[in-house]
Amino acid sequence: MRKICLLILSAICFFGVAGNGIAFKENKNQWPSTVLFGADYKSTHFFVNENGFNFCVYDGNDINKAQQARHEEKAGNTDVAKHRVKGHNYNVVFNGASFLNCGKLKPLQEYYNYFIGNDESKWAGNVKAYEELLFSNVYPNIDLKLYSNKGSIKYDLMVKPQADISQIEVHYESVAGLTLRNGNLMVETSVGVITEQKPYAYQFIKGKKVEVICNYELKDDNTVVYVLPNGYNTHYELIIDPTIIVCSYSNSLVWSNCSGATYDLFGNIFVQALCENGYPSTPGAFQLSHDSLLDDIITKYNATGTAKIFTTYLGGNDQDILQNIVVTNSDITIFGYTHSSNFPVTTGVFDTSYNDTAGNHTDFFISKLNLNGSALIASTYIGGSNSDGINTLAISSDVSHFGNMLVDKQGNIYVCSSTNSTDFPVTTGTYQIAKNGTNVDNIVFKLDSTLQTLVYSTYVGGTSVENAFYSKLVNGNELLISGTTGSANFPTTPGSYNPIKNGGRDIYVLHLNATGTGIIASTFIGTTGNDFGYFIDTDLNNDVYVSAHIGLPASFTSTPGLYNVSSARSAIIKLNSNLSSVIYQTKFGTANFYENLAFKVDSCQNIYLSGIVTNGTYPVTADKFQNYNHGSELYITVFSTNMLSLKFASYFGGKNDEHTDGGTSYFSDKGILYQGICVNKGNLPTTAGAYQTTYPTTDTLEYNDGFVKIDLQNFIKANSSYGTGIKGCAPFEANFNSFTNTGGTSTWNFGDGSSVSHQANTSHMYNAVGNYTVTLIANDSTTCNKTDTVRSIMEIINPADLKITGNSIICDNQSLILKAETNDFVAFTWNTGATTNTISVETEGIYTVTANNGGCDTKETIAVTYLGTTIDALFPNVITPNNDRANDIINLNKFNFTKVSFCVFDRWGLEIFKTEKTDAIFNPENCNDGTYFYTLNYTTACGDSEIKTKGFITVFK
Repeated sequence: MRKICLLILSAICFFGVAGNGIAFKENKNQWPSTVLFGADYKSTHFFVNENGFNFCVYDGNDINKAQQARHEEKAGNTDVAKHRVKGHNYNVVFNGASFLNCGKLKPLQEYYNYFIGNDESKWAGNVKAYEELLFSNVYPNIDLKLYSNKGSIKYDLMVKPQADISQIEVHYESVAGLTLRNGNLMVETSVGVITEQKPYAYQFIKGKKVEVICNYELKDDNTVVYVLPNGYNTHYELIIDPTIIVCSYSNSLVWSNCSGATYDLFGNIFVQALCENGYPSTPGAFQLSHDSLLDDIITKYNATGTAKIFTTYLGGNDQDILQNIVVTNSDITIFGYTHSSNFPVTTGVFDTSYNDTAGNHTDFFISKLNLNGSALIASTYIGGSNSDGINTLAISSDVSHFGNMLVDKQGNIYVCSSTNSTDFPVTTGTYQIAKNGTNVDNIVFKLDSTLQTLVYSTYVGGTSVENAFYSKLVNGNELLISGTTGSANFPTTPGSYNPIKNGGRDIYVLHLNATGTGIIASTFIGTTGNDFGYFIDTDLNNDVYVSAHIGLPASFTSTPGLYNVSSARSAIIKLNSNLSSVIYQTKFGTANFYENLAFKVDSCQNIYLSGIVTNGTYPVTADKFQNYNHGSELYITVFSTNMLSLKFASYFGGKNDEHTDGGTSYFSDKGILYQGICVNKGNLPTTAGAYQTTYPTTDTLEYNDGFVKIDLQNFIKANSSYGTGIKGCAPFEANFNSFTNTGGTSTWNFGDGSSVSHQANTSHMYNAVGNYTVTLIANDSTTCNKTDTVRSIMEIINPADLKITGNSIICDNQSLILKAETNDFVAFTWNTGATTNTISVETEGIYTVTANNGGCDTKETIAVTYLGTTIDALFPNVITPNNDRANDIINLNKFNFTKVSFCVFDRWGLEIFKTEKTDAIFNPENCNDGTYFYTLNYTTACGDSEIKTKGFITVFK
């Protein structure tokens, strides 16, 4: 039996990422209509067009310099952030080819959303991504498979038997030239030379891989063809494999820089960052501002950090800075600053126009996404004609922008920050309707849940400079605000702890009423040096906690009996609820700067902090994660109730610098840290099974984003064996196991109206298709939080309707195509290892396919028989009709006759059976033992010619 195979031509395009591979994203209008799919890797944007590929490569050295400049820039000075980046955009066109017939293979669980610019027609939600794409008949009888292999983009040209390989012509547009060197193809661009290695071609013949000599040949200055000097076996398919290696100028991933992280009700992780993005519009060499390459991204990971759920791009034509995210039960609210005149805004919101008149300032933006990140519900500008959000009192370049956004239970948005605009929109009757002096003032405003109405807006400040750093909602809709001021006439209230400024720059704590019309209480805190106020939180008694940086540690008196480091500059200050007195204050850390990134006071008044330190002298506890490694590094601390002791302290990071680009990370009420990290060259201590465990590049580009989720306190924590998402086939029996971390009790609510269970480990049967919210409530009165709840979504779906189509007979000199067909898209796995819906079969046997439609496995099996051209050797010559269900009958159906005439005669020549039905059964149960003669005329699937045969059948009962 002769086997038929492919001759395969395969190509590695560029080095990509280590880890999870490259996502090929469909185009849903976020790119020009000529784009079919796109992918980001290294400092390259890759696109599939209707007749080939597009590569937009940025100079890695320029990007590195731009990012280094960004981290060195001084507060308020954005000039260095406008560093120019060189790039080159070129097309690889397959002359005469079409990429329009595409099969999407191996869908990724994650999806992407794009809200770039203010042209709503170019917004796209639920953009699906794939590991593999199969383009059928790009040339007649030649397919192209695009996929990711060991972190590289790769494509296979699959040349079917008798196809004409000379059809394949690859033309390079907008390049400086092509040359051949030692069999390699050298592609010259304005930012360097790309080397595409000598092509490699092979065939599988009789199960063995056979190499075929293959070379590039320049047809003209910019066109390449493949030549096979020794030819190849045209009865077998061909695969050609030219390896394309990128040079050092683009040896990096798309640059991204993390600024924070948060969480939702289910413990899923949301990471915010800046990322390079955008479809190239200029062919050939170009230059642009690096800031115009950057958009905000919001990425959601599952609760364990093992899978990405979606990434949403949000931004305009210039730099956009994402400050913080709040995830509620109904939406995702985003606050930040933008230089973009075309930032995506929606109709009917408070302000749809960019307010900057000078062209180099920032506006605030507030945007709301649905919980899937796939729809922009509302988005608005708000600002004046000068810079809004610039922190002129920053002592670190990474906090040159700051402020905070809160969302109340009704979905209203509260923002505190700073502004240098004298025409910032304010509302009548509020506390301060005009900017005070020529310096930066605080600005505080409230928008309704639809972003349509400015409920109130007020300046708060003195004649010098101040910045609002963080805020906290109290009593439902009143604001506590912490920050820094240089104004001696900053508004304070009589009877407050310290209504008189201490000197230098002071910390302030301000309590604003619910309407923004008045100050309930306000006080200075600090020394005669320059002091800085950071985060603020409250406990169950409404007492107020502030994290701070102290300018003159020696003049700051710590409360006796508390944990204290006398020379330290980081401080915790606790005031009573009306800000009239300090309950305690103390210092921790060292004399160096500690950049506080997240802050929390729990229900037992334990205090949690995370931040960045720049030396290894901070204390660690015996149960630390690690000691200090190098440079700037994440440092995490937990102090006991009343700051009596250091409960936990540890560094966390790699052997290079970690930091953030401003922004906010969070501790949950359960003492779990959700921290975003900007990583310099990797080496984070990642965990097994994490979404990406290795730094995705080893080249010259410096920065990539990372995140960490750390459980820091012995709260009772409800933990289900299923996590946050479950799928099953109806009927489905789910086994639930409660893995709480204490000896408390567990209560299960299965979400379908049935009775609850108080057993830690239980099971429940779901019979109907639908989504059910499963709730586990854990109780332990000995812990701080007393009770904890975790929810899972149980999705019960119908299994795939699966069948295998195709002949079950293999003939001589032919292969057999088996096709798995379902009623919806599924992932296929055959017992041969294949993962496509069709397979080519060359030997007889049992073939099984498993189809998974996202939660249900359905199996189907087919038996394939080798018939050859005739069935003489397979037709039985002995029958034993003894009712043992073995060899009792002759079933013509098993031979796959397409046409048949079958007659049986006894020894005297009398006809005892005759049929022309292809599914007839000859049952000799009424025949005597003996030998019978038969004639058989037939055609089969193995050929159209009629075959005539005859023989004898012996019957034994």
